[in-house]
Amino acid sequence: MYTYKLFHIEALTNTHVGSGEETLLGAVDNFIQRDPVTHLPIFHASGLKGALCDHCRENGMTSDKKEWVFGSEVRKKAKVEEKIKSMPGNVLFFEARLLLLPLRASKGVFFWATSAPVIREYFEAWKLFLRDDSAGFEGLLTGMQAQLCDDEKDFLVLASELKDLEIEDFEAGAAVPPNLEDDFKLLARQVLKVPAKNLAVFKADHFQDICESRLPVIARNEIKEDGTSGNLWYEEVLPRRSRLWFLLGCPSGQEDKGFSEWVKLMADNGRLVQFGANKSVGYGVCRVSHAPKLNETKENAKEEK
Repeated sequence: MYTYKLFHIEALTNTHVGSGEETLLGAVDNFIQRDPVTHLPIFHASGLKGALCDHCRENGMTSDKKEWVFGSEVRKKAKVEEKIKSMPGNVLFFEARLLLLPLRASKGVFFWATSAPVIREYFEAWKLFLRDDSAGFEGLLTGMQAQLCDDEKDFLVLASELKDLEIEDFEAGAAVPPNLEDDFKLLARQVLKVPAKNLAVFKADHFQDICESRLPVIARNEIKEDGTSGNLWYEEVLPRRSRLWFLLGCPSGQEDKGFSEWVKLMADNGRLVQFGANKSVGYGVCRVSHAPKLNETKENAKEEK
C-alpha cells in the first residue's frame, strides 16, 4: 500500500525539458517533452526524479535518507570489469502534467489558459490516488463544456472580462454562465491558485493546438572560445508562469524514513527547484508547492459564505 501526495509546479522562468528529438527541417531544432497521446507538455518521471534528487543533495539531505527516497548505485568489482547494481528507491514518481499555460491577452497582460479535459484529468488523479472526491466541480466542468459546444466560441472567461478581449489569436470568447460563476471563481482561486479574472477555459481542440504548435521558440547561439558566434539553433520552451502537477507515492507508514524530510526540502517555504536544461542561462527555475486538498477547498468556501 502507498500513500500519495499531489504537488504543483510553477515555472518562474522559461523551461526547456528536452525530448531529445531534433529535426534538420522546419523552424524548431529542439522540442520539449510531450505526452504521446495528448501531445500536451509534460516532464517525464525520470527527469523529474533526477532534478528533485539534485535539489535534495544541494540542500543538505542526509545520504541515507536520500538513498531511501531515490535509490542508489552499488559498484561491485569483478575480476574483469566493474559492475554497477542499481538499488531502487522507495518513492514512486509520476510524470508532471500541464495544468495552466499563460497566453498573451489584450487586457490584463496575460491569461492562464486550460481546458475542461485537462482539469478533469487533474480531478480524476485526486479521486483515484488520494480518495478525494471532486464531485462538487463536475457540474462546472459539464456546464463549461456545454457552453463551448458552440463552434463560434473559443474560450470561456468571467463576463466582466469578456468585452473586447483577445487571447493570442482568439477573439470569440463566451461568458461563464451566471449559475456557474461562483464555482468558476472557487476553482480559480482555491484549486488552481490564480485570479479568477485571469483564467480562460479553452475549447479542448484549441488548447491542444496551442500546446502543439504555438509555444514560444527561442533562438540560441553558441559562443566559441575565441568569442565568435557559432552554431545558431531554435528551441521550444514552456513559458514562465506555466503550471503543472505531479504525484508521489510513499509506502504507507514509512514516511519518517526520509520521505517527510524530503517533502519539506522540496515544497515548504517556497523553495526553488531547477528542471531541465540550460541552467546557466536561467532556464527551468520553478517553485514546487503542495496542491490544495479538494475537500478543504469546499469547506473553506462554505465558511466564506
